Amino acid sequence: MKKIYIVALFFIATLALASCGGKKGSGMSAAHVKIPKDASAVVGLDLKQLQAKSYSVKDLLKGNLAKELTKDKRAMALLTQAIDAIDTDQKAYMFLKEAEKGSYYAVSFVLKDAEKFKKLFKDELKVIEFKKEGDVQLAMLSPLAPIAIGYKGKTALIMGNQAISSLVPKQRSYDFDDIEEEEEGKSGSLDDAEEEEESPRAKRDRLRKKMEARKKKEQASQAQPMSDDEFKKTFLQVFNTSAAESLQEPAFIASESAGYDVSVWYDINALQKLQKAGMDAEIDRMTESYPLLKELMNMKGTAYAGIKFEKGEAIMEVASHMDKDMAKKYGKLMKTGGEKLARTVPIDKPTGFFSMSLDMNNIFNLLKDDKNAMEGMEMSAKEVEMKPKDLFDTFDGNFVVAVGNFDVNKVMRGSVGSLELVVGVGVNKKENMKKLLKKAISEKTLIDKGNGVYQMKSYSDDEDAQAGFVVEKNNAIYVTPAVKTKDALASGKGGLDASKISGNVYTMYLDLQRVFNNMPEVSKDKEAKVFVEKLKDVTMTMTPFKNDIATGKMVVRFNDSKNALLIISDMVQKATEMQNRRDLSMR
Repeated sequence: MKKIYIVALFFIATLALASCGGKKGSGMSAAHVKIPKDASAVVGLDLKQLQAKSYSVKDLLKGNLAKELTKDKRAMALLTQAIDAIDTDQKAYMFLKEAEKGSYYAVSFVLKDAEKFKKLFKDELKVIEFKKEGDVQLAMLSPLAPIAIGYKGKTALIMGNQAISSLVPKQRSYDFDDIEEEEEGKSGSLDDAEEEEESPRAKRDRLRKKMEARKKKEQASQAQPMSDDEFKKTFLQVFNTSAAESLQEPAFIASESAGYDVSVWYDINALQKLQKAGMDAEIDRMTESYPLLKELMNMKGTAYAGIKFEKGEAIMEVASHMDKDMAKKYGKLMKTGGEKLARTVPIDKPTGFFSMSLDMNNIFNLLKDDKNAMEGMEMSAKEVEMKPKDLFDTFDGNFVVAVGNFDVNKVMRGSVGSLELVVGVGVNKKENMKKLLKKAISEKTLIDKGNGVYQMKSYSDDEDAQAGFVVEKNNAIYVTPAVKTKDALASGKGGLDASKISGNVYTMYLDLQRVFNNMPEVSKDKEAKVFVEKLKDVTMTMTPFKNDIATGKMVVRFNDSKNALLIISDMVQKATEMQNRRDLSMR
């Protein structure tokens, strides 16, 4: 039971830190906490700014949200005492290191009252004995839990002896049935003579050895916890990080100096290791077959995301500081200019739209040395008497998808003709597009209606069912299921406001009110309406690489002039209260 309290306190206190703070100020100074330079990821919480924009932590602890986090009165009392011991006028950090050896995760913050903090663990939990290690008060919880707790002056550190990747569930790649199925799917794994000579028992033994070898290889690749002595040494090293040993990476410095309420910095390669830890075994094997995919999964560089809660909107800014070679190679794949195509879309009041601009020539140059990728493209190109390069030259790299009004119930029932949808692709070489259309007509998947309008073949048993239309116009090719939209495209009528797209390589916009209004079942749900009525729209954008840095932004706007964090806090509290009332009514 004591172990549960300790572990719960670690995580619940971390959640509480994200919501607390004091009067608005500049946050923690570098003198209090120095993040080690070998950290893989860092989350910074400006507690002053967060509190100035929302409720005090004590008010939150009185609310239903905190009560739902832990209905255990003892745990809640411990959490309250922990908050009383923390200086919520300062900044807090969560950080971790992912490595084959020496992995950890940690929370660091400033204490208001070190004696209260010590009393909480020693006297209230009655399981921890603090011992002095130099000028650090340290308590090792092992073997009760793989956690160390310590403080030095006003600075506190709680650290876990575990790699985060070890907590990520992964489908095993050494399951016997999977290996057998994998081998059966391979052509030429054994020649005919060997296949005839191998008995079922010999095959089973061979596959079992293969399974054991793969199992050992996978287990060896997983980060192992440190010994107690190693963990203690690492804790003290991290706690006493000097200025010379602290994280001074440019992206981290940029995120710290930007004044975000919440910031997240990470080593891209380390984050990808976490992603790979949770990858399906089949996807994991596929990366070995495609060189480009494997390279992307081992990308080097650092990045940060920063969140600011402002009046009526929440803003998240992202910046990727790429390795120079990777930025040079992949940065050329994207371009701007998608607004020209978007303006030709005849939807003036979109529920949402998506736009992307790619450099098709550079994409081809990147893929042409990938044997597996080119084999598929060569087969497709051969069918229309073209070469793979011709397929890439057909399009100019601009893509847009826009949706107007729709009734999700009608669409789900198959009435796609009522869906105001346009998919547009910019055309670079019309002669190549003519070849593609001619091929589709000869195969009777398209019916030429004249004036650049083609009707798609319907595979439905319903004679009145329409599959949609393809329209060739404005140096572009469009697909739409609606007759009205098809006619507007054929007449060259535009209307989509493309101002959000200008200067971006990627843009996504959703009018959240219209989305929910087009989904009757959701709009009738009382709990869903708590969120729906406050949300206005969301816009996501990404800009081209500049000085090896790619930047992006997401803006969520609300139908309320209050600070976004306060709005979100109210939404969560109200939804929790409604859920509590529902639970009571069902008893």
